[in-house]
Amino acid sequence: MRGGLFTINASSSWESTTSIWNNTGYYSLETLVLRGLGIGGNGEYGFDTVGTSFNGGGGVTLNHTIVAGIATPNFYLGQFGISPRPTNFTVENGNSSSFTDPQPSFFSLLRSNNMIPSLSYGFTAGSYYRSKSVKNALGSMIFGGYDASLNGSSSVSFDFADNTGRELVVAIQSITKSVAATDTDLLPSSIFAALDSSQPNIWLPVEACHKFEDAFGISWNATAELYILNSTVHDSLLKENANVTFRVGNTVSGGPVVDIVFPYNSFDLTASWPLISDSQSYFPLKRAANETQYTLGRTFLQEAYLIANYEQNNFQLSQRTWQDGVEQKIVTIPPANSTDENSDFHGSESKDPALSVGAIVGIVVGGLVLLGILALLYIRHRRRHRSITELPDKPEYSHLQPDPTDIPKTHGIELPSESSQLFEMDPGKSNKVELYGDQEHRAEIDGVQQLAEMDDSKRRSEAYELPGSQDDRRYELP
Repeated sequence: MRGGLFTINASSSWESTTSIWNNTGYYSLETLVLRGLGIGGNGEYGFDTVGTSFNGGGGVTLNHTIVAGIATPNFYLGQFGISPRPTNFTVENGNSSSFTDPQPSFFSLLRSNNMIPSLSYGFTAGSYYRSKSVKNALGSMIFGGYDASLNGSSSVSFDFADNTGRELVVAIQSITKSVAATDTDLLPSSIFAALDSSQPNIWLPVEACHKFEDAFGISWNATAELYILNSTVHDSLLKENANVTFRVGNTVSGGPVVDIVFPYNSFDLTASWPLISDSQSYFPLKRAANETQYTLGRTFLQEAYLIANYEQNNFQLSQRTWQDGVEQKIVTIPPANSTDENSDFHGSESKDPALSVGAIVGIVVGGLVLLGILALLYIRHRRRHRSITELPDKPEYSHLQPDPTDIPKTHGIELPSESSQLFEMDPGKSNKVELYGDQEHRAEIDGVQQLAEMDDSKRRSEAYELPGSQDDRRYELP
């Protein structure tokens, strides 16, 4: 789902936070999205009706769901967030501020309305480069369960880390480039890194980046802060077609591990405006400033299958399977209080393949599914912003209080209202950008769709996957 133009004034269901808390409604995106990566921007937060499908395609719709309208090149794609934790807004009264108004997430509303059996999901980002050879190269997002047909036979389970917002942490024991009969080590020493699908890149220590530079012949462009490839290097790497293997586990050495193998095509991406002025191939690797930035983004999740369980506080990672023609096998994950002794991930297979509002939620990615917040694009004036944070399980607010003074403006973060440029890609170009699409979609949900507030007799707590449209497919990454 490429970010389209979201016109707040045209939305009959939009409710601004300005009318609720009597402030500007602007808050910083940095603490909720791309935590610690130094990528920020402001969003005008409010509430609107949000659904999981377009044009009455069947999905669920929830009223009064948090939405942020943004206008910054750092977030030029729409994002659909699936954290179950509430968002806590700073409420200002005079010269003081306090954290007093937590708002539930879309994910938690699904659970509280008994529309999914548990706060869990299964996710893989999808693969553009496989789309010509594999019919099920689409990404997959299942709320309340997972697709067993995509889950690899070899996997490792992890406990959540203590860092709220970066709970999905794995130990990378090694990274190896393999071509012909030659293996090259790309990671000088083992590290811990967080899984984060809200951005595409892999963030590694500078020493590891140097190893990649030597192994692949790539160069860092300090201006664009990207590994931009010229045509000679690009063609050479495609011809070489090396594999890169990430070995991950719970600890930096020993213990259970799983190997996630990437063909070079996984790294063959194209950057264009607003990242750079003209479209060019780039390698999705970033130099981390410190260990808090070590991150595995959507590039990693092309070839990995992730199952996260926020009720059991654990997750599982495996190599995604690529078997053409295999039927989907949606499995529900029971709640934490289930009597099932294997309730971590081994749920029950859904018997009814039909889609039912109040029964699902799953998405065959005909749109972009990211972990983060729902960021819908629009053009607005620059305004002041306030801080926003996510509540931990046992919040301690004293250290989270924002500076009551205005936060300095960041030049270039938001577009002035008179700008005619929109944060969306040119649909007429055939370049492989991070996402592609042949049409734009309005962010507002079709008013004729059935809403989530429905008769209890129609609700079921099973996890199903929405039928994907082959004519309207979109892939997570080129």
